[in-house]
Amino acid sequence: TMSSQPAFSAVPAGVQALADGTADIAFNDTERFDQGGDFATPSFTAPVTGKYQLQCHLRIDDLKADVSFYSINLVTSNKTYDYVDMVELDDDYSYRAMTGALLVDMDASDTAKWTITQSGGTDGASIQTDSTFTGFLVC
Repeated sequence: TMSSQPAFSAVPAGVQALADGTADIAFNDTERFDQGGDFATPSFTAPVTGKYQLQCHLRIDDLKADVSFYSINLVTSNKTYDYVDMVELDDDYSYRAMTGALLVDMDASDTAKWTITQSGGTDGASIQTDSTFTGFLVC
């Protein structure tokens, strides 16, 4: 247990409606914890150079079958990790979990955030408040 090692767990402040296009996932400054104070909506900022484990767990309600796909992406200062999780539906779904987890290299002051893309189709899906964005310095 290293009290100065960065670690955080952020949650959405409210339900986030989705529409055609790409948007930042609105994780809020109301974190469960933020050891080091390095998270600010919607991004984590690396306080030191190192390897960081970053993960996202989303609960998405009311997914629509006429949408070509939903995807989540981790966007860092060094690289965008495309299509971490992609969903193509044959039917409407009441809810679905989408997750992504990556070990990434970050320099001091680099940022990381998750985005979500809805390609076409009917609006109406939404990210729920029991979703999380968590991360910590590994080495």
